[in-house]
Amino acid sequence: MFDTLGLICIIWWCMMLFQALRADIQCMGSEAQESPITNVKMNWRKMELSWESSKNFSNYKCTIVDVTDVESEGNSPLCSFPVELYMPRHKGVFFIIEVANTNISKDCRFIPGGNVYGLGMNRSAIENFSCVIYNVSLMNCTWQAGRHAPGDTQYFLYWQNSRDDDETECELYVKDENGRNMGCKFKNVSIVTEKSYFLVNGSSKVSQIQLYDEYIQLYKIGK
Repeated sequence: MFDTLGLICIIWWCMMLFQALRADIQCMGSEAQESPITNVKMNWRKMELSWESSKNFSNYKCTIVDVTDVESEGNSPLCSFPVELYMPRHKGVFFIIEVANTNISKDCRFIPGGNVYGLGMNRSAIENFSCVIYNVSLMNCTWQAGRHAPGDTQYFLYWQNSRDDDETECELYVKDENGRNMGCKFKNVSIVTEKSYFLVNGSSKVSQIQLYDEYIQLYKIGK
């Protein structure tokens, strides 16, 4: 019975993680009539912003706001951005899609978890996240509980060593005296030249917990 309940909990929290990782985007059009731009999506691994359009336009311009206004242009409903941007998503990301020579535009915001899970209780995400590599292939990551996180909050760490890898959960957590996950030990870590992605999710019976994510250059933290 316990094993069955444990498996159900693991599956449920994995679903919550991938819900948070998916590009849940809320948009607002600039024009009074219904916008021809719909179903906006973001592929974070490829850094591609895509959408559907009910009209055939010859030129689009896309902008990521707050990242020195990175722009991309194209003649199809898809904009590609440099994968080297390495943008953490826990604070949200703003996009603008514009149709050239028209007043048609779409302002969109990526919100982790969107309407279903929301952004969570303020300051419930982990703090002071850091990782250290030692003995070439071993890595320790640690963090502190969010200052406003409920007492029953439990945290879960997922990471992606490179964009070609799948996200995997920590296999060996470091716990505090209350059984809360406050760190993770990794073995057989491969040092890659690109940045690795880390995400710490949380659960509580009291409220939703904010996620935290960060990109880290592993070869710069080796000892």
